[in-house]
Amino acid sequence: MNKFRYLLMVFVFLFSSYCVSIYAMVEFSAIKLPRNFHVASSEIYIPWFTVYQKEIHALNNLGQVAGYVGETIDGRKAAIWDPISGSIGLYPGGTGNIATAINDQGWVTIYSGGHVFLWNVKTNEQINGPKGRPCAISNNGIVLIQVQQGFRYILWDFKNNEITSFNEGSPVVELTDDGIPCLENHSSSGKCYTSSRLNYNDEILTWFYEGKYHFLCSLPVNACLNYKRNEVFVSGLLPYAIFTKNGMKKISVTPQLPFGCGNIYGFVSSGKALLGGQEFNRDFNLYLLIPINK
Repeated sequence: MNKFRYLLMVFVFLFSSYCVSIYAMVEFSAIKLPRNFHVASSEIYIPWFTVYQKEIHALNNLGQVAGYVGETIDGRKAAIWDPISGSIGLYPGGTGNIATAINDQGWVTIYSGGHVFLWNVKTNEQINGPKGRPCAISNNGIVLIQVQQGFRYILWDFKNNEITSFNEGSPVVELTDDGIPCLENHSSSGKCYTSSRLNYNDEILTWFYEGKYHFLCSLPVNACLNYKRNEVFVSGLLPYAIFTKNGMKKISVTPQLPFGCGNIYGFVSSGKALLGGQEFNRDFNLYLLIPINK
């Protein structure tokens, strides 16, 4: 990116900040993850709705991150990173797999060979699951699995070994702590209706809630909507921000993140966030952001 374009983006950000009320400052401390650790994310793009929504559940409220090590598809090995020890725990199975989600009880969803496996990082227990790609796991042990391209899912209650199939024709954008899928722009008996969603079109980010779209910013950014907090974490090449219905919270990070860490890979109910990106030295790094309570 040339210098002129960067300066132009800074100007646009400062100008757009006046369009949204700034009412608070949020401070985070940053922890750098090991360079050989990667996260797997799935993204939904619906061109007829111009909706861009990330389904990312690799971060739990404790700050543990599910992902993998290894650079080749066959050589990948599912792993978790723990912020307390700062170490990587490796999945005891073979290679050619990735960890896609983790809950607060330490259950990790593993995707390998088109099948789902579970691994508990506390007890090292392993459970074989059905076919499909695991997207999320709730704190009460419900696994959301995408079984085909499009919006076909099953819910696997691994504790009771029960599977529930549903095809609602709408993307699942969240799984509650009780294992209830939240469907975007859809209402159904027994399902969670998400009347809140993001819309990103032509570098204009808007947030739909209370029946209408609300302007957030006009920059090439990444955004993650936390449905439990009802907040949007926005990251990009410019200063980070959290948007609420009351306005915008500016973000201060210590130590300051390198330029280029603009991808958001998770924003959970505890307020923690997972950011990453390719820095000037072309290394891709991940950072866990932990809110500082004052």
